[in-house]
Amino acid sequence: ALVVHELVTNAAKYGALSVPAARLTIAWRIDPAGDCIIDWQESGGPAVQALRHKGFGATLIERQIPHELNGQASVRHEVTGVIARFVIPARHTVDSNEAGAAKVFTRPAPDSSSASPLAGHHIMLVEDSLLIALDAEQMLREAGAQSVEVCNNAEAALRYILNANCTVGVLDINLGRGTSIPVADELSRRDIPFIFASGYNDASSIPDRFQHISIVAKPYTSSGLAEAILRVTRC
Repeated sequence: ALVVHELVTNAAKYGALSVPAARLTIAWRIDPAGDCIIDWQESGGPAVQALRHKGFGATLIERQIPHELNGQASVRHEVTGVIARFVIPARHTVDSNEAGAAKVFTRPAPDSSSASPLAGHHIMLVEDSLLIALDAEQMLREAGAQSVEVCNNAEAALRYILNANCTVGVLDINLGRGTSIPVADELSRRDIPFIFASGYNDASSIPDRFQHISIVAKPYTSSGLAEAILRVTRC
């Protein structure tokens, strides 16, 4: 729904829905594997300009389905109009007669600060919700982080630890089909500081060996996130 909302908004402002003579075609089908294929094609609208900078909306369109659902997203900005294809894996499709549960997201007001308390840090952010990840990534960069790597599952996080210079980790405890505890174990083994994050007031999934680790509550705030990271990196 978020991806389609962004596509429609962009088409209404700049693309095929902004002029009467243009055309927008949307088609979807279920392939033999059970995946849902969604095709979006605009034509006849204003000439499309190549993106010089991807804003929040364009990033969400390209990364939401791969990040949240391990699906696929392909977006091409042709001169004649935007052409996109999205693949939603079969495990996330349901019968059309079944009602799906709605998911509500809120974005907290950003904290105003010109300081760079996280300067020099290479932060690994393990978070399975793309919207929350993008929000937190922006906060960390605004706080001066030298780099922020977003990983949506434990496997991706473990690969990053092995191949990059990570100075601190922010680990969402519950990652849908698993937890970030294996990542915590590897960071602990390498003496890399980290904090946990959770949208629930619940530490039951944290083993006894990590009960001393700080937990940051969601939704994040810039000051709360930075302060928690500074506490563990100064120890």
